Amino acid sequence: MPKYFFMVGFLTFLLASTPALAQDANITVGGVNSGDMTISLDAVTVDAVPALTAVESVDEVPTDLAGDTTTDGTVLEGITVVEPTEIPSAFGMWWRGIREKISVALTFDPVKKAEKLLVFSEERQKLAEFIANIATDEKLRAKATDMMEKAQEQIAKVEALKDKIAADTSERATRLKQNLAKHELNREEMMTRLEEKLPQAQGKLDELRQNGSAMGESLLNALNNDKLPAVAKEQLNAVKTRVQQTAATVRDFIKQKQDLLEQAKDGENANIQEELKQLRDDRKVKMDEVRDEFQSAQDELKATVQQRVQQRMNNAKDEANPVSAETDATESNE
Repeated sequence: MPKYFFMVGFLTFLLASTPALAQDANITVGGVNSGDMTISLDAVTVDAVPALTAVESVDEVPTDLAGDTTTDGTVLEGITVVEPTEIPSAFGMWWRGIREKISVALTFDPVKKAEKLLVFSEERQKLAEFIANIATDEKLRAKATDMMEKAQEQIAKVEALKDKIAADTSERATRLKQNLAKHELNREEMMTRLEEKLPQAQGKLDELRQNGSAMGESLLNALNNDKLPAVAKEQLNAVKTRVQQTAATVRDFIKQKQDLLEQAKDGENANIQEELKQLRDDRKVKMDEVRDEFQSAQDELKATVQQRVQQRMNNAKDEANPVSAETDATESNE
């Protein structure tokens, strides 16, 4: 019997030790009769997603993937991502990982589980940039790439759930799919900023970008099916195209850089540093072009959808007031 009380107490302590994980936890213990014990431990969830009205349904008014941004990324909808305020110690990160694993293990709904993993990934990305911004010690700055690697590990776990998420047609699942697309945009932008702040880690960052792009493309392919509303489908297609174009640019850059380094090793290229710099500059130009094309496509899609919604509202108004609509039409003809 004591071991059961110890288990409940330990789980309660773990969840209560952080507000982010304990906010929705509900632990009850009852039925301690004749040695029997029943334990109810509700899954910890992220913030509830508010219901949409008919006019605001995801089929009519899409999430603006590129427009709703902060200074450090696109904002996810319906979930809360905690901003870092300090660099955690090694023990702090270990303890945080333990709490997160327990939280995920106690969440059985695939969509809610994926939401949590997405939040943990976003928080690792933010921590990576936070470290790169304020750390002065090179050994400490190297943790930034470690955080990005941990962020990708969380998304790998989401990818394992992709079939179940793709089959879910609920509003919450649709929003999750759009948030995952936003996460891909955040990852791309974050990698670009880290490359500027951590030039000494360029090789590792190239590897992380390649792996992240491949994983993101696979995930978006699985989620972007006929079960999605038309507009959400267009949005995910746009993000997937951007991810593919960015990945191709990075692959070309890595191959050309390797060729230049081989030439320098053989003594065939005395201007290696200048050519490497030019190669990096060319890549930046291409990445900016990809970003601008994506933004233009999003602006066009947003304008189209707004026109569509306005037309539906006008039609609904005409149906509700047929006499007024006929009068307007007569006056227009005159």
